[in-house]
Amino acid sequence: KHGEFTLRDMYEQFQNIMKMGPFSQIMGMIPGFSQDFMTKGSEQESMARLKRLMTMMDSMNDQELDSKDGSKIFQREPGRVRRVANGSGVMEREVQELLKQYTKFAQVRN
Repeated sequence: KHGEFTLRDMYEQFQNIMKMGPFSQIMGMIPGFSQDFMTKGSEQESMARLKRLMTMMDSMNDQELDSKDGSKIFQREPGRVRRVANGSGVMEREVQELLKQYTKFAQVRN
């Protein structure tokens, strides 16, 4: 868009990845996407992990997804992390892990 990488951009890339295959090869091609972030193991486990990340992002509102500040909006207002975790049925630490990975991903993209 304007040289900014948002959570929505990351979500859209995840959608594109899911349309491609074999997952393990694709994840290795994405710059800044650490291998340890995805679970080691089967293709199905990796796809399930990606779907879980997308579910967390589905629980975010437009402001959060489109913010150029990305994870900073969550740092300033921790209640957002709690709301997303509750909405997606995950632990708050999982949402925080997603935001950490987004920050790393955005640094490589910008």
